[in-house]
Amino acid sequence: MTQVALANASLMQLLFAMRRKLWARVMFRLVVKFFGSAGLSAGLAILASYVFAKKKEVRGKTVLITGGAAGLGKAMAAEFARRGAQRLILWDIAADALASTQKELQAANPHMQIEVATVDISKRETIYNAADALLSKVGFVDIVINNAGILGGKPILEQEDRRIQMVFDVNAMSLFWMTKKFLPPMMERNDGHIVVVSSLAGIFASPLMVDYSASKFAAKGFTDALRMELAKLGKPGIKTLCICPAAIKTDLFKGFSLPGMSAMTPEYVANQVADNVQSKSELLITPFLAPKMGMITGAIFPVWLVDLLNKPASNVMAKFDGTKANEVFAKMEANRTK
Repeated sequence: MTQVALANASLMQLLFAMRRKLWARVMFRLVVKFFGSAGLSAGLAILASYVFAKKKEVRGKTVLITGGAAGLGKAMAAEFARRGAQRLILWDIAADALASTQKELQAANPHMQIEVATVDISKRETIYNAADALLSKVGFVDIVINNAGILGGKPILEQEDRRIQMVFDVNAMSLFWMTKKFLPPMMERNDGHIVVVSSLAGIFASPLMVDYSASKFAAKGFTDALRMELAKLGKPGIKTLCICPAAIKTDLFKGFSLPGMSAMTPEYVANQVADNVQSKSELLITPFLAPKMGMITGAIFPVWLVDLLNKPASNVMAKFDGTKANEVFAKMEANRTK
């Protein structure tokens, strides 16, 4: 274009003129084509890795689930039973609910070994004792699912100190004690799977959930670091999976709601968990689209704008019913006085 033409050109005309001028340069074309081909190849390679990847076999495996008496834990037990697990081991603090779940699952799966133990995972020594007894009996646990969780549901200044401590003991510290017991046999065999149930609150924080969000951020960080450590130690056969679900329809989260995002059934999430264990993926965020978009905007936008966009979610605890949570806290508090 001449100087006169350039002076009178629109922005789009200028961009097209620049494109033609750049495209005329051989090196520029080669670079664009190279990176375009590389990007396409990488995309196809990633797609192929999912399509042709060998699925992890869960049939015949031993699966341990904490918090297995009800809610998501019970649903996951039923799902892994359906997929052919040989032995289910369920730990929970609620002895009556645990016995009822065992009876129900055993009736539906008469040929499966289903074992239960009343375990308060807020206490390190309780975990260690239960793990030692279990490992001396079964020798090896293929899949360890750290599902048990608790939340306070109060403003930080109203939450009792002991309950803040218990939230962290269950949601975060128990991951260390469980892993220190069940990882060594996995290391010997270079085989196994450690699953951690974090939360969408471990990615996006909300008011009235300071203790819960902080513990779930810790749970996700624990899983990420453990995965990297296992890779550094040369143990590719041991897999990890971090689960970050939004609201689930369970008694523990009764009344909790996310605007524009209906609560999921435990059975739906359990099916996704089993799928992701079998596909050996490292992270499950469910539902997928909205949280992923939120993560992208959180990385790009300034903090004040992210907080503004998250404003509709600031009332997620407005109708929270803490009855079930209080029952669990009461059991843990009773155990600590023994």
